[in-house]
Amino acid sequence: MRIFSLEARQNMRDARLKAIREGRAVVPSRKGIPNSEEQKRKISATLTGRKNTWGDKIGSALKGKAKSAEHKKSLSEMKKGQFDKGLLPHIGTLGQDNHQWKGDKVGYYALHNWVKRRLKKPEICEFCNEVKKLDLANKTGEYKRDLSDWIWLCRKCHQNYDRENSIYKKAEWRK
Repeated sequence: MRIFSLEARQNMRDARLKAIREGRAVVPSRKGIPNSEEQKRKISATLTGRKNTWGDKIGSALKGKAKSAEHKKSLSEMKKGQFDKGLLPHIGTLGQDNHQWKGDKVGYYALHNWVKRRLKKPEICEFCNEVKKLDLANKTGEYKRDLSDWIWLCRKCHQNYDRENSIYKKAEWRK
């Protein structure tokens, strides 16, 4: 916080008040100060007849509210065929067709997410056959887009596997 002299603060205050009087400045916020009944009437009179520009769309009015089965069906019918007509071009541009595709130059977390979406997660660890929380483990340490290079292991087996196979030393993302 900057510290101003008493004289500097007085000059700033005077300049601010002068600007407010001349209509060149915005009056400081009244946030947290309740409006009087007279102020409420003035605000109401000013806003009367104005078009509600921020919420005139039906979608924004229904946002967050439960929709009936009939309404959901009508929304579904409206959306049908829009992809074919080119109205929703971003849908279906996954993988190599996407303009942001990086191929094998993908980062560590993005590659894990790519594999998670494609490699089905089993109920049990592939080594100890116990039901535990599972991690994706890379077999070779090369971190490539090859699903046969990945397995689902529990945390303990994953750490042991990486230690035994020296995955920590091979991994490119560690360099």
